[in-house]
Amino acid sequence: MCKVFMSEKSEYGAGQIQVLEGLEAVRKRPAMYVGSTDARGLHHLVYEVVDNAIDEALAGYCDTISVTIHEDDSVSVSDDGRGIPVDTHAEHDRPAVEVIMTVLHAGGKFDNKSYQVSGGLHGVGVSVVNALSKWLEVEVKRDGAVWRQRFDHGQPECELERIRELRPEEGTGTTVRFWPDDDIFETTDFTVSTLQSRLRELAFLNSGVEITLGDERDGTSTTFRYDGGIREFVTYLNETKTHLHEDIIYFEDEAEIAEGLVQVEVAMQATDELQGSLHAFANNINTREGGTHMTGFKTALTRVVNDYAGENGLLRDLDDTLKGEDIREGLTAVLSIKHPDPQFEGQTKTKLGNSEVRGIVESAVHTHLGTYFEEHPDTAEVIVSKAVEAAKARKAAKKAEELTRRKSALETTALPGKLADCQTRDPSEAELFVVEGDSAGGCFTGDTEISLASGRSITFEELVAEHESGETHYCYTVNEEGKIALEQIHHPRLTKEDAELVEVTLDNGESIRCTPDHEFMLRGGTYCEAQNLESGQSLMPLYRKQSDTAEDGITIDGYEMVKQPFMSDFWRFTHLLADKYNLQRGRYSADAGDHKHHVDFDKQNNRPDNIERLSKEEHLELHREHAEETLHNDDVQEKLRELRQSQEFREMMSDRMQEDETVALLRQQAKEQWTDEFRERRMESYNQTYYEHTTPFMQQVLEEDGDLENYKEKRQAESNPNILRKDTTIEKFFENESELLEAVQSHNHTVESVEKLDERADVYDLEVPGTHNFALEAGVFVHNSAKQGRNPDFQAILPIRGKILNVEKHRLDRILENNEIRNLVTALGTSIGDEFDIENLRYDTILLMVDADVDGAHIRTLLLTFFYRHMRPLLERGHVYATRPPLYRIRYRGETYDAMTDEERDRIVAEKCDGSPDQVQRFKGLGEMNPEQLWETTMNPETRYLKRITIEDAAAADKMFSVLMGDAVEPRKEFIKEHAPEAEWVDI
Repeated sequence: MCKVFMSEKSEYGAGQIQVLEGLEAVRKRPAMYVGSTDARGLHHLVYEVVDNAIDEALAGYCDTISVTIHEDDSVSVSDDGRGIPVDTHAEHDRPAVEVIMTVLHAGGKFDNKSYQVSGGLHGVGVSVVNALSKWLEVEVKRDGAVWRQRFDHGQPECELERIRELRPEEGTGTTVRFWPDDDIFETTDFTVSTLQSRLRELAFLNSGVEITLGDERDGTSTTFRYDGGIREFVTYLNETKTHLHEDIIYFEDEAEIAEGLVQVEVAMQATDELQGSLHAFANNINTREGGTHMTGFKTALTRVVNDYAGENGLLRDLDDTLKGEDIREGLTAVLSIKHPDPQFEGQTKTKLGNSEVRGIVESAVHTHLGTYFEEHPDTAEVIVSKAVEAAKARKAAKKAEELTRRKSALETTALPGKLADCQTRDPSEAELFVVEGDSAGGCFTGDTEISLASGRSITFEELVAEHESGETHYCYTVNEEGKIALEQIHHPRLTKEDAELVEVTLDNGESIRCTPDHEFMLRGGTYCEAQNLESGQSLMPLYRKQSDTAEDGITIDGYEMVKQPFMSDFWRFTHLLADKYNLQRGRYSADAGDHKHHVDFDKQNNRPDNIERLSKEEHLELHREHAEETLHNDDVQEKLRELRQSQEFREMMSDRMQEDETVALLRQQAKEQWTDEFRERRMESYNQTYYEHTTPFMQQVLEEDGDLENYKEKRQAESNPNILRKDTTIEKFFENESELLEAVQSHNHTVESVEKLDERADVYDLEVPGTHNFALEAGVFVHNSAKQGRNPDFQAILPIRGKILNVEKHRLDRILENNEIRNLVTALGTSIGDEFDIENLRYDTILLMVDADVDGAHIRTLLLTFFYRHMRPLLERGHVYATRPPLYRIRYRGETYDAMTDEERDRIVAEKCDGSPDQVQRFKGLGEMNPEQLWETTMNPETRYLKRITIEDAAAADKMFSVLMGDAVEPRKEFIKEHAPEAEWVDI
């Protein structure tokens, strides 16, 4: 390997050429040989050594392989093969084992004399392991003796040594033990589960070979041996799925080519899953990107199924033949070929390129699968029926897919999940943060009150305390349709200590203290930060009143009503909003009854969980039982109201009121009641009532007519005694008509002033899923968060509101109905399904930024399931990352420290805080950090912690997604039981 170094004067001659000798090139650029220097590259070292042992097994000389993780972070791999040659290599005049360990491209796999079939074709495997290890020891049992040699950083530490003679009962074999170089690798901690996945896979692919993985660190050991080969592989993959036929379809074939024999093995079984699971291997190498063998398999499979379906009249319900994707839906298949001279595309060997293999595999599948279908018609019909069902769903999905494809990413700004795009148009520079909700916003002081659906108003401080004790709360919110609705409050919390404040004063006399960047909802539905509000701006109001049967169309008294925005004088009962909330979330169905009942008989408590539906009979019976105890139910009140309105009752009361005794009593009560204080309170109450009814009605007339010329006629038609005449309104509340007009035009809770405060305070916020706004007791709506701490030059934000659809359980037509997924697909620009094209990816880096709690982990898993099932190249090519915000914030004597783990927290507490910190805060939400903190900890490329999400083992990933996200509950329970001790933390 050569590397060119330029001088400051850009000289370029023979003196500037540096030659990297021997294994120096590997140590200089390790990622070129093992993929990376993180955990992935570390485990690749083991695979390289194991592959050599597997090649011995393929050649028929080895049937037992043992892998051991030692307590000193070294790994040894032993096999009972022929042993690496120890005689002298003629060209290098050194023992062959030393040549193999120290020279790149030295091995016995470049011709077909030593190995008919091999995966390690480039001859760099064990020499690369040696180069990247601090020490490596090789022990060979061969030629009647035990031989040993030790290497230091890739160089021989001593000559090959003959240790002793072989005992009569001993067989041949090789043991390689190596200590990875911690100066090269970021970690030297081997993960058992990672090694298990690959070793299990190798055991499946090589029937009869026994592979044992031992871990001396905890004394555990696992052995893999599958005499059924890839048939057992399919059974293993389908453990958590419901299969449609009992038997595993299996066949094998071989074909002669110039280089030798090509062997083909196929095993498959159909399931009721919506996702197919196809895995192709060439000489034990997982060809994740497919290749000619996979192309031949898919082509033949499609042709055989269509031929059988057509000949047996099974396609009558379709206008067309079945497509390959229809047939592969829910199909689990393993294809394994052995080739004497496979040609892979690149060192990663993820795609097979031999052109002759396509025809060989196609012919084998066509012959054997066609015969199987003829001999097993029941199984064939089940597979065809599943494919026909998938074809129908595919056609239904086509329109949704085309709609998604037509949308450009910039159009998503009009969608609920709004994309805040970056300025750069170079995808290689652009980053997309897929964010759980809208995080890291401005906030309110703890004494700010929120209006609750229960009829209460509650401060943020009280809300946090009650939420921590397990109580739930519901607030008023403006939904995507611009209507008042109810929503549950999530994650009320202290978001910032000692924050800068402004005070927003409204025309109704209310004042609100918050951070300058907190957003208020304007009357038109848009948002404006508090610091940018201007005097006279109209905010989105929350109007509430009690129902009164004196009003037209109202049949019940004393129930809360709210006025819907953008709708002329349209009031809605709050308990109907709660009922709608329950119906949308499936708490009950509409056929449960027509009567909406307050569970606690409190008409002001309109929490959704206080509303239930009953039949008329059930409702009446419930109130009868309640009346026996209280006599204060709606039926009694209604009867009393009807009684008071009857002619007989009115005549009786008229006679009573004219009696001398009654008149004298009323006069005495009036004298006692009508104090100056009472008169003042009464007049204030009346004026407030008149004003709240008159001003909105005047504004309605003004909006409809442009002036108040017809106000008198419209007031008379309205027949509302609480709406005053125009001249009376001016007399009571204004100096002149121009002042009245100004007030009417700006009505709806307008901003009186915004003042920056000298005081500072701790501030709080909450989250409202879906709508992200809520009403304060002051009667206005505000956003529950503000801008992200991003760099808009190259960082885009796409909020994901709530949990996206679990795509493991749905077909594409249903998936594309989900707004959050549609927004994500459109923002990425790659489309989906058959239209997916990674070349159109708008962001080279996709970062999943969720809270460090159970809900956040679930959202990340749902997103990864979607990427794996429908955009897998994003994972395979390393575009997807998970952000890792700090778990803890530690304060001590004015200093602040962030910790990523429990261990780091403990170290900081011990070393920086003398064991006695002032505060240790456990972060659970991104919203608990202000924009500056979010930038430094999670978004700044220079300081953030990221975890790249990749696919090392497609089969293991496929099964894991089925276990975690599929319908079967039992496998998931077993997984949790088995891995619970490994959990770093549990959010309870």
